[in-house]
Amino acid sequence: MFKEAKITLTVIYSAIFVALFLLFGTGIYIWFNRSLGEGYITEVRDRRAPYSSQFTQESRDVVLVSGEVALEQLRTILLIGGGAFLILTPLLAWYLTERTLKPVEAANASQKKFVSDAAHELRTPLAILSGEMQVAIKKRRKIKDYQDLIKSSREEVDRLTLLMDDLLFLSRHTISSYRSQFKKVDITDVLSIVVSNFKKRLRQKHILLKFIPPEELVSVKGDEEMLITLFNNLVDNAIKYSEKGGKVKVMTWPNKKMVTVSITDNGIGISKTEINKIFTRFYRSEKTRHLSRGFGLGLSIVDAITKAHRGTIKVISQLHRGSTFLVNLPRA
Repeated sequence: MFKEAKITLTVIYSAIFVALFLLFGTGIYIWFNRSLGEGYITEVRDRRAPYSSQFTQESRDVVLVSGEVALEQLRTILLIGGGAFLILTPLLAWYLTERTLKPVEAANASQKKFVSDAAHELRTPLAILSGEMQVAIKKRRKIKDYQDLIKSSREEVDRLTLLMDDLLFLSRHTISSYRSQFKKVDITDVLSIVVSNFKKRLRQKHILLKFIPPEELVSVKGDEEMLITLFNNLVDNAIKYSEKGGKVKVMTWPNKKMVTVSITDNGIGISKTEINKIFTRFYRSEKTRHLSRGFGLGLSIVDAITKAHRGTIKVISQLHRGSTFLVNLPRA
């Protein structure tokens, strides 16, 4: 598809450039042709008048010959320039075509990968659901067996629902127009809500979470629900990839223009080769696949929300020693 589009655009660009050159060259030639006639002789005679009382036939002939020579030279220049232009035009047209279609190709490739990854992630829970249903209808079973099958199926449905919610979130919240709905949000309130969401999980994994709020009131301009989602995902990962008895620390460092929120854990860590990939949709390392049944969209959502708030995110991590995520957001 793109190959045909490139060829078509190259032909169109080339035709436009050639047409413009022909119009320009023809216009120049016609203008010089008219200018180097009687009007040119009159102008030369008028300019020469102060220095000579006579403008002889010989002078007239010299001027006419000079005009013809100049016109012939212009014709030669236009022909040579036109030939060179015809050679260079397809190359220039192809370059412009590449520049024009490159963002479209990138967007198309990204969309194809997204659809492929989404289909891959959907296939697993659907396959589990189908298998469990087939097992359930093969023969009569005890009520407890049916209850277990229904419970397992419900878990897969919940996973599918979560995946759909994440995909809808990514499709909706990457649009800059959402910024028009932003308002002042107290970052301490946001983080307090996030920390309280994980009290049960912290007790279950015996993880100590230390939250150090800022000493002053710190507000950012944004959407409270989106910010809660952002830090929920980061704290959730910190707990998820920490072993029992681990520690998680949530801190803030405000300055005049920005506020930095750090989430630190002493969990499995991230290798250097993976740090640049973790914000890619559906990306999960082999190690995290064994520890979690997620879809690899959490950090993509974090990245999208951070960018929507004109912020930045940085990761510092070492394998088997833990990770620190630093989110910088502009103050309101």
